[in-house]
Amino acid sequence: MTRYIVSLFLLGLTSLPCAANDDFDFSVFAKSEFNALDDHIISAGFEMIGYFNHTPFGIGFTSALGNASVTTEQGYREDFLTLDTGLKFGYFSDIYAYGELGFDAFELMFHDQRDTDGYSNHSSITVYNAPNNDIDAYLGAGIGVHIKYLKLEAYTRYRQIDGNGWEAQDNHFTGLQLSFSF
Repeated sequence: MTRYIVSLFLLGLTSLPCAANDDFDFSVFAKSEFNALDDHIISAGFEMIGYFNHTPFGIGFTSALGNASVTTEQGYREDFLTLDTGLKFGYFSDIYAYGELGFDAFELMFHDQRDTDGYSNHSSITVYNAPNNDIDAYLGAGIGVHIKYLKLEAYTRYRQIDGNGWEAQDNHFTGLQLSFSF
């Protein structure tokens, strides 16, 4: 499964020069999101947006590697890597608005329990009958401004974040993203 996902990703990157026209936008970005508990997710990634029939309406693919630090319902801090992968759909012009949905591809690929292999689990309690470690997902909306090669956007996301025996205390995040567009 992992080889299939990586192969599709590399195939997409090699086809970028073939699709470089007015109906396509590629950008790299850095972003930071946070919530009321001082939880944060800091990421860097890329985004590809395709437009429908020479209009500002489009759909995009986004992927970002990040570091997350969240507070659990038990009050412990969990630090882990995330690979947010998702779709954006909306109106993309000089001023734009979009909806988005996505998931943590690391959890999909490795189905990790967040206590080994790259995850740092600081909780020392075991919660019996705890919910499964579901694939983390998000649903959000954002607005932004696109000036020449730069984009600045603000967004809000509802995130489902959990691990083996814990759930995040606050699931609402707000963030800023700065992008360089090609």
